[in-house]
Amino acid sequence: MTPHPTRRRRHPGFVAACLAITLGAAACSSSSDDATAPATPTSPSTTSTGAPSPAPDPCALLTPAQIEAGTGWTVGQGVADDDAPDTAGSVCNWEDASAEDGVHLQFHEGDAATVFDERRRSLTGRGGAREPVDVEVDGTTDAFQVVAEGLLAMVVDDDYVQLSVIGGANEDDHLQLGADVARALR
Repeated sequence: MTPHPTRRRRHPGFVAACLAITLGAAACSSSSDDATAPATPTSPSTTSTGAPSPAPDPCALLTPAQIEAGTGWTVGQGVADDDAPDTAGSVCNWEDASAEDGVHLQFHEGDAATVFDERRRSLTGRGGAREPVDVEVDGTTDAFQVVAEGLLAMVVDDDYVQLSVIGGANEDDHLQLGADVARALR
């Protein structure tokens, strides 16, 4: 069987980091009181003709050029994570050539305030650089970061976006990429 041409073998460290981020978001998006209940679908936004507008493709929210400008890494096209749990939303990953560094983006359409608040609560109380800190990101109505994890959570209109820069990026890298994502959504 020939491997898929756009899929590469992922470095175990990058895979583990993406899995931890995805599962962390999935765990905080279901309440402990009703964890077995199916997720309530949100009302889709509509176009001017009244037809539902399609949810954005998270892999189209950032380009490899934007990631290189923000981090200095050369990455390939984003690859959708079709194995992510439904509660993680739509997920896309970009990796550098070493497959050790990368960008992980989760997109939840609608009900942003609830997902944002649940995520913040799940990360609060860990102390120091692992504590959520409010930040300003152009194009968002609310945002926080967890510096030690390169994690940025944002509310853009009524959508929740979580961006994680995995690897050697500095604090401002994910803030610039977050502004790029918010701009793409507007």
